[in-house]
Amino acid sequence: MTRPWFAIGWFLAWSVFQTFAVVSVLNGTWARPEAFPAGPVYDSLIWPEVFFIPLYLSAAVLLWRRHWLGSVLAFVAGGGIVYVMIYLLALSGLSGTVNLAADSLFLGCTLMSLWQIGARSRPEIMFARARKAVRDIRTRAAETGAVDLTQADIEREIEAARQTRRQRVRH
Repeated sequence: MTRPWFAIGWFLAWSVFQTFAVVSVLNGTWARPEAFPAGPVYDSLIWPEVFFIPLYLSAAVLLWRRHWLGSVLAFVAGGGIVYVMIYLLALSGLSGTVNLAADSLFLGCTLMSLWQIGARSRPEIMFARARKAVRDIRTRAAETGAVDLTQADIEREIEAARQTRRQRVRH
């Protein structure tokens, strides 16, 4: 299975950009875009970002390592980005060409990353079940003293596991 490279790159780039933005805002060097109203509404986004920056970075690293938690963290982090982008678009009143283009681009990249992760997550879960079935077969073979497992034995056991699962789903 290939890694979701676009999503890994996006979450990594987003964490670096957000780190820069938060540090700039805290230092007072970040210029608020003209499309946003002055006041605490715009600045209130900084503190949640302090929590989410490590989440973005963790999601990228865990996706790169192909850890199952990477997909979970990516969906949580992606949900945070989607929320903030929609909030910023609404806060700006859909005005400001640069703001509208940038926020729409960020939203599109995030949604594309989440789609890429979601498209890869389901097969990964199915393969994990197959690997568990093969481990169970080998464990039972070792317990019974069977030395050779043929491909037919493995396929028979996997099919039996599928049938058991289908029966559980029906009931």
